[in-house]
Amino acid sequence: MPRRGLIASVLSALLLAVLLVPSGNAAAIDDEFVPVDRYVVGGCRIAFDAAGTASPVGSAGRPCVGVSSLGVDSRGDLIVRMTPQAPYPSLRIMVQAGPVLSARGIDTSATGNGKHVTVRFYDARDKSRISLRSTTQRRRVVGADLVIGWVKVTPSGTTAASLLKDPGYDALGPYRDRTATSETTIAGGCVIRFDSETPRVHANSSHRCIGVSSVRLSSTGDLQVVSSTEQRGAVVNAQADPDETLATRGLVTGVSATPSVRR
Repeated sequence: MPRRGLIASVLSALLLAVLLVPSGNAAAIDDEFVPVDRYVVGGCRIAFDAAGTASPVGSAGRPCVGVSSLGVDSRGDLIVRMTPQAPYPSLRIMVQAGPVLSARGIDTSATGNGKHVTVRFYDARDKSRISLRSTTQRRRVVGADLVIGWVKVTPSGTTAASLLKDPGYDALGPYRDRTATSETTIAGGCVIRFDSETPRVHANSSHRCIGVSSVRLSSTGDLQVVSSTEQRGAVVNAQADPDETLATRGLVTGVSATPSVRR
């Protein structure tokens, strides 16, 4: 059976969060305070080098927001430490394995608190956990990447302690920012259906599609989701969620993103 036949009549939801970076520099907004009762969005692409060591990666198209440093705990899980600007309760935490991890049969999961997110790696083929403290097991993640992201809720109140200060952009280095608020972000998402060999947008009164102009297959067989003009901005985090049909067939998804196309 052709590979595309495996996913016929299957729905997969693609969830996006796009950061629209405003013009100006940090000095222009350094002393401004963000109003209370709002969401804080964070996220970062994390890449593994030839030794399997993780590093946060920021670029113009994929800024790293709210990540101060990385580490490995005693169990061999990846620890993503947040900046002091993001210590609030998490409404949502997400982690998405990149295409290389997915091709190797590696799944990821995430838990977290106000100060850090823990990412655990699973080998879906061996049904075992991967420890980043093991030199041998770290070889499984060499040259791969993943995306971590979160939505947090700032506290209510009018005291200075409850106000979120935006320290500006590139505060941690090029394209690495301390925090982004809901006013600088746009969320989008869409359900993509495979009724046959050709994918299509599935939109109706129960399934809204926001920010997607078209979908197509690349020459290598990847699904490409083209953003609308209004959502072509730098991507904080992106996630592709397989539905229950894909999951029961043991199919996992990896995602990479540019300001105009998700793959």
